[in-house]
Amino acid sequence: MSDEQEHNSTFNAAANINIQHVQLQDLSLSAARRLYKGGIRLGEPTRTRIQAQEMLDKIPPSQRVGIDGNSADVNTQKYLSDKHASHIKPHSKGGSNDPKNIKWENAKDNLARGDKPMTSQEQIRLDAKWHFDN
Repeated sequence: MSDEQEHNSTFNAAANINIQHVQLQDLSLSAARRLYKGGIRLGEPTRTRIQAQEMLDKIPPSQRVGIDGNSADVNTQKYLSDKHASHIKPHSKGGSNDPKNIKWENAKDNLARGDKPMTSQEQIRLDAKWHFDN
């Protein structure tokens, strides 16, 4: 087989692989719990299904994809394993649990910030990381 034929064969095989983005209903209980409760203090109401979906959408698509629902769930769990639902404006400063006030961030960075608001530079860094991870 020539190099060109081999390249075309590999390309065609890759093009025919079905991929699946994880859906909320495909997630394991622990991953779904992170979307419904991540960043919410004890005793506060959990997010709605729509808000949980918004939290899922904040995960880069390439990090929540697989060849089936199970592998997509595993990839999503792997991505979330070292992440916190970080508040842009913290609870202590009047911030809400709405997904618009949340970004997925490395746990150590979130803990290091404490109760300070997320700076615009930190938000830009997280947005760039989202694109890089995708």
